[in-house]
Amino acid sequence: MARKPHLRILVAPLNWGLGHATRCIPIIKYLLSQGHDVCLASDGAALNLLQQEFPKLKSYLLTCSKATYARSKFSMKYKLGLQAFRLIKKIKKEQRILKEISQKEHLDLIISDNRIGLRLTHIPSIIITHQLTVLSGKSSWLTTVIHAYFLKKFDSIWIPDRSESPQLSGILSKNKHLNANAKYIGIPSRMKPNATEKIYKYAMILSGPEPLRSEFEQQLITMFKTENYRTILIQGKIEAKRTKHEIGLIEVYNYMTSTDLNRVINQSECIICRSGYTSILDLAKLGAKAFLVPTPGQYEQEYLAKHLKKNGLADYCSQSNLSLERIKNSNENGFCNYKISPLQIDLNWKVEV
Repeated sequence: MARKPHLRILVAPLNWGLGHATRCIPIIKYLLSQGHDVCLASDGAALNLLQQEFPKLKSYLLTCSKATYARSKFSMKYKLGLQAFRLIKKIKKEQRILKEISQKEHLDLIISDNRIGLRLTHIPSIIITHQLTVLSGKSSWLTTVIHAYFLKKFDSIWIPDRSESPQLSGILSKNKHLNANAKYIGIPSRMKPNATEKIYKYAMILSGPEPLRSEFEQQLITMFKTENYRTILIQGKIEAKRTKHEIGLIEVYNYMTSTDLNRVINQSECIICRSGYTSILDLAKLGAKAFLVPTPGQYEQEYLAKHLKKNGLADYCSQSNLSLERIKNSNENGFCNYKISPLQIDLNWKVEV
């Protein structure tokens, strides 16, 4: 059968932080550049971000997928387990919404970023995820099996990473039971490297759930407000209007557009941020030096920070042990010599007229 040159595609990221939405941005831009018709679906801050980045694209509201986190690993397991149960209950509702969207848009393809229930049996579907292995301590085997059960239902699994070792995702993207449908698609990052003058000694880019985000922000402000060099702090709060104020020599913004954030990272000697996977993708794309502070209780972020440290790509410290001296004594070279892979997206494998 003849292949359809221009597809009607739905792109739908999960709203657990902004990472899933931001790494979809270069994928959406690529699809548009190839002449495909794209519509969006998500909820909360993730949907707001995509609407700001692509104001001309049609968008739809899905069921709420926002996560909340606890400070301890025990409490984290309990909360995430409860949310996972609720998420599974929402899958049927989300599929009903998706069916309505499909009827309106006549979809040819569904691309989900970690929305494990966002698929329809009669439409080819792709899921974007770097987590073929899901870390949760001693229960990692169980969370991995449950996650794999849903991943197997998709026609293809896109892993945002390069295929060469060392990979940014480490063991997270390894699962022999999913290899048949999985493919590495390169580094999907909205950032672009640019050789420019270094204006800021440190750029602090915040993300993640409350109240941990706010606590991290206050900790950093206390550490840097009396320093005599320029720093910048982006709070990661998507609001209707962008704001700016200063605390000592710290420039504080509530949020930045992709273009402005790209500029700031290029202008900074070192980036202080969480070890969320999308942040790592951006740092690798820009060849930046980074100091990572995993979100307390998140096994994945703790693993990624240790994995990158082991490979000499970034330094890290737990939030409880964080100090200005620890940051200043960091001597990792960063991602300057890390060779990234460009996006490698193939849509001809399944979609036919």
